[in-house]
Amino acid sequence: GGLEYRFYPSPLARKIAHLLVDNGAKAVIFHHSHIKGAIELYNERYIFYGLGNFLFTGVEGLHGYESNNGLVVKLNMENGNFYMSNITYSDDTFVQPKLDFKKITASDVSEFPVNYKSFYKKKYSLDSSLRPRQLDRFEWMVDIKYFLWNFFSKVLLRFGLTTKIKR
Repeated sequence: GGLEYRFYPSPLARKIAHLLVDNGAKAVIFHHSHIKGAIELYNERYIFYGLGNFLFTGVEGLHGYESNNGLVVKLNMENGNFYMSNITYSDDTFVQPKLDFKKITASDVSEFPVNYKSFYKKKYSLDSSLRPRQLDRFEWMVDIKYFLWNFFSKVLLRFGLTTKIKR
């Protein structure tokens, strides 16, 4: 869940997380943003909006060990407490990361503005790749731009005017 390199979740992701908690989830963990994301305490349940990278090794020279900046979260089943640890590597060679767990408390929780949707729109404007902001299902203008972008990119691919950069 979540767009790459965004600390805050989209309003839609936040809405989904709240619905999951409202329907009984003990915690919600989103993962995809490649950075440590916001942590929210909602109805006495923790929501983690990104754990960063545990191990994101060199992919054609694009990523190195400096990209491994994540968190590990664990739950103690006996007392229901959550613990987290930053991931740290000692040098440029792969060794088992050092994990120092500490109990998650209210001081680890991120602040969320009251008018969150407006805050998110201002903080993360639609970027040049036309990726949707994922505000909610009624964001029709973004949906149309995203549909058109996908349509034209497929046409360009079909005629050999561009190439795929990801599978």
